[in-house]
Amino acid sequence: MTQDNFSFEWHNPSRGGSQADANTIRITVTKSKDNRSQLSIRIYEDVMMAMRWVCGDRVSVGFDFNRKLIAIKRNSAHGYLLSASADTKEKRIENEGTHSISVVKMQAPDQLAEAIDAPLVVDFGKCTDANGVLIVPFSEG
Repeated sequence: MTQDNFSFEWHNPSRGGSQADANTIRITVTKSKDNRSQLSIRIYEDVMMAMRWVCGDRVSVGFDFNRKLIAIKRNSAHGYLLSASADTKEKRIENEGTHSISVVKMQAPDQLAEAIDAPLVVDFGKCTDANGVLIVPFSEG
């Protein structure tokens, strides 16, 4: 047999993941070993600056499954931490209070886990800033 008889789809390891522009939001849903879904919302620098958010702020996250939207708003009392995205704890601490790339992680609602089956990168231009609430579509439509 020669190689011409096969139709392989080759996969190579990625190093450091895909890079997104500074004016984007990256949404991923992953499954853990115990089959729970985790939502990760990575917010890049230009979006952080436009929303006047900094690493260390707390946010609330809301979902509109009919319109396929995620809403994120700063919540000073309680909420999910906008954690600096960094390789080391020291670097995360150093980035607190800055507009560096931040990530919010939480358990994903079942409906969202069904709707997002691959990483989704959303340009800030497709989002809405509704008086400090960032509204992010999670569908192509």
